[in-house]
Amino acid sequence: MSEHLAQLAERRAAEEDEIVRAVAAGPVDFVEAIKAEARAEAYRTMAEDARRESSRVRDVTVEYTPASAPRRRLVFESDPIAGRTLREDEWTGCNWRTVGREPVRDVDVEEHVVRGHEAFQAP
Repeated sequence: MSEHLAQLAERRAAEEDEIVRAVAAGPVDFVEAIKAEARAEAYRTMAEDARRESSRVRDVTVEYTPASAPRRRLVFESDPIAGRTLREDEWTGCNWRTVGREPVRDVDVEEHVVRGHEAFQAP
């Protein structure tokens, strides 16, 4: 989500820069040019803030034991190129072995506490 917000803010900054260039090329309206320049700077700041926020997102790990297979874990990790990557690991008895990996576009986590066969949503 933060990366998407950053991209939108950068697009708006570019649009405001176009206004500044158009005003400069035609009859000079300094007030409009100053307003557009201020808006462009504000959008650039929003983009930087959104990227900074998205870089704080931690990896998310879920471990589970299937009924008839070795223990597994799913790791949603930060990836500088893909943004986020889902890695699936399998426990070999002494270490984790990666059995799959794929880029993911978005990750939403909803926390539940599971006890036996009942699930309770955490507060």
